[in-house]
Amino acid sequence: MSRCYVPRAATIGLLGLLIALLPVLAGCSLQNRRTIRIVTSFPMQGVALGKSVVNAVQLAVEEEGGEVAGLSIELVVLDDGTETGQWDPDLEAANAQKAIADPQVVAYIGPLNSGAAKVSIPITNQAGLVHISPTNTWPGLTKVGFAPSEPGIFYPTGRRTYFRTCPTDEYQAPAAARWAESLGFRSVYILDDGEAYGKGLADLFEETAFELGLEVLGHVTIDKMADDYQKVLEQVTATNPDLVYFGGYTPNGAPVLVRQMREMGMDAGFMGPDAIVDSAFIAGAGEAAEGVYATLVGVPPSGWSEGAAADFAVRYRERFGADPEAFSDYAYDATGAVLAAIERAATPDRKAILNAMATLGDLQGVGGRFTFDINGDTTITTVSGSVVRNGTFEYLETLAP
Repeated sequence: MSRCYVPRAATIGLLGLLIALLPVLAGCSLQNRRTIRIVTSFPMQGVALGKSVVNAVQLAVEEEGGEVAGLSIELVVLDDGTETGQWDPDLEAANAQKAIADPQVVAYIGPLNSGAAKVSIPITNQAGLVHISPTNTWPGLTKVGFAPSEPGIFYPTGRRTYFRTCPTDEYQAPAAARWAESLGFRSVYILDDGEAYGKGLADLFEETAFELGLEVLGHVTIDKMADDYQKVLEQVTATNPDLVYFGGYTPNGAPVLVRQMREMGMDAGFMGPDAIVDSAFIAGAGEAAEGVYATLVGVPPSGWSEGAAADFAVRYRERFGADPEAFSDYAYDATGAVLAAIERAATPDRKAILNAMATLGDLQGVGGRFTFDINGDTTITTVSGSVVRNGTFEYLETLAP
């Protein structure tokens, strides 16, 4: 983006200076009015998902030529994570505050983690700023009946300003439990990382497991900051489960759990949710990752064999020289929805863009055709199952939601 420069007044009088400044200041004012900003907030270190979804946002903006409705778009990439990829509540709050304080920011895309979203949604809501995530799957962010006071506590203005392009865990968790049963597992020990996403998903998995008649041998919340889970795994081993189910993110112990299970000689299966469908999980777990099962809201890149998703994967590889990670399709679609709302509003006004966002109707996305319902949720309900083979998550099947 070009900068506005003001000439020095060392050799001209005050009147001459004002005359000289008029066209420059007018140009600066016009440029500022015609430039809008989209902010992203994801962990950019320690996990591959954050960088991949931001790449997808960037690709969507670039493919629009960096301009919509005569408005030049500037992408502002913020990091809400630590060096190990764990989200930081202070960083997420600061990112949201930074976004709402800048009048040229018209949309906030992120965060990766549902717990982080609980921090930033009330902040962006008070500013009437469009907030959309491609990765938050905890249902309570938008839907009643999953946790006390949720989702109302996230919307102090009383108006919904938050949207998402990914399905939620009300579909993923039951599908995971039914898939575990279909794979032949009859007993399960459940672990979770204690976060809104991880524990919430593990609880929903447990409910369905009981309904299906699976034997739940135990349910423990681990210390997500620990680097040794031997004592926890000794408890698990004593119950001799067919399957260990983990609800949580890659940085919150998942690779270490899998490694130590195999080092201890445990032959139980291991299953996790979409937050471990990340090349960083495989890198951290090493050979122990082989055979790990995972569910995903949507279909992983290994299942994008045709259509819009396959075309997107090709363009992504050409642009970034690497394969897209899970959720990058939803990030591309989230950005597309924001750009469509800006185009419809044809103004940098936040309220107008929010109104447009809420009334977009049908959208054709990489992840499928969808609309936003009254809660701001996508109408897509796809859940799939994958397994790690030869160092990558291999798509197996689409699961009944």
